[in-house]
This record gives sequence, structure tokens and C-alpha cells, in this order.
Amino acid sequence: MKKITKNLQINIPKLINYYLKTTEHDLETVESLWRTKRYDACLFFCHLVLEKTLKGIITQETKIHPPYTHHLLDLIRKTSLHTRLDKNQWKILSDINEFNVAGRYPDVKLRFYKKCTKEYSEFYYKFTKKFYLWLKQHLLKK
Repeated sequence: MKKITKNLQINIPKLINYYLKTTEHDLETVESLWRTKRYDACLFFCHLVLEKTLKGIITQETKIHPPYTHHLLDLIRKTSLHTRLDKNQWKILSDINEFNVAGRYPDVKLRFYKKCTKEYSEFYYKFTKKFYLWLKQHLLKK
């Protein structure tokens, strides 16, 4: 079977704008899920907010489509920001990275749901909002 490849032109500003707009929408979803105490889903969307913001930064910096991955640590390593993170931020992003898996697969979902108390979730919810604003500053100043 022949592999078909297409040489698609990517509209970089349009792609960056897509990431900005959908991230803003996802951030509203984070806020709504937090208010309704759906902490597991809130943390899943926290991951998504950071993932899309990082993909926007990668697109801006490299002028190519970001990799097809959900892995936050791999994504941040592809940006110029990776050298500005401290050890604690890497650890927190590693934790948040796990929310993607926990939010998707049924065998892990129930354990994750039980883990997501208000106390547990609040730390990551607040970190995501603060870190997103930091990332967004970088994205908008170019």
C-alpha cells in the first residue's frame, strides 16, 4: 500500500489564534467545572489548557505545526521557556501531565475521581491559572 503524503501549507497566525481562542474557551470550562465541584474533569481541562497554550508557543517559535502529543513535559522542552522552569515547576507539570491519562481511560478514571478532593485539586487549579497567564504573556509578546 502506498503512503500518501500531502505538502500542506500551514497558516501560522491562524493556527496560533486557534490555540489562543480554544484555550480561552477551555479555561472558561475549567472555571465552570471548579464552581460545580467537578474536580476530576476540572483537572483534566487544566491539562488541556496548558497543552494548547504550549502548542501555540511551539507554533510561534518554530513556525511549524506542533507535535501530536499530549505530553506536557515533551511540549515544554520544545519551547524556549524550558530553561526558565525550576525543579518544582517541572514536578507540578509532571503531576498535571498525569491528569490527561486519568481523565481518558475508564480503568484509571475512578481512582482519579476519588483522589480529586477539593483540597487536592485546588493546588493544581491555582497553579494552572497562574502558569497559563505566564505562558500567555510569552505567546502574546512576540
